[in-house]
Amino acid sequence: MINKELDKIISSSYKLLEEFCMGSCNARCCKEGFLRLDEKGESHFINRNPQNIIDKKENIVIFSTHPRCPFLSDNNQCKIHKNKLKPVICSLYPIKVIGDKDDVLVIFHPSCRAVYEGVLNENIRKIRALGYIVVC
Repeated sequence: MINKELDKIISSSYKLLEEFCMGSCNARCCKEGFLRLDEKGESHFINRNPQNIIDKKENIVIFSTHPRCPFLSDNNQCKIHKNKLKPVICSLYPIKVIGDKDDVLVIFHPSCRAVYEGVLNENIRKIRALGYIVVC
């Protein structure tokens, strides 16, 4: 369980991302990225486009979203956004919170356009002000 204030800031970040991704970014990560998927838990996703499998080791599949994710609509919206079929990695990207309570590291993935263009800078500043370590 993480701090309630941190949770609010992370939630606010995801709202900012949602607007940015469909607008300015045009869902670039859903067109040019890679997903690390659990073969058993996310087989519905993998089986839809098996030609997108790049590598497979044990139960982990590396899946390319190039030229576009099979669940990305023409207007850059995720067709399974609020669905349990959406891979966990997609739901969390580009923010990863490691740890719990006061021992927390917050990572904002630098390949995300919103991160490197500074869209989340104010929220990152707020997280750091709470005393958490933030990596971008």
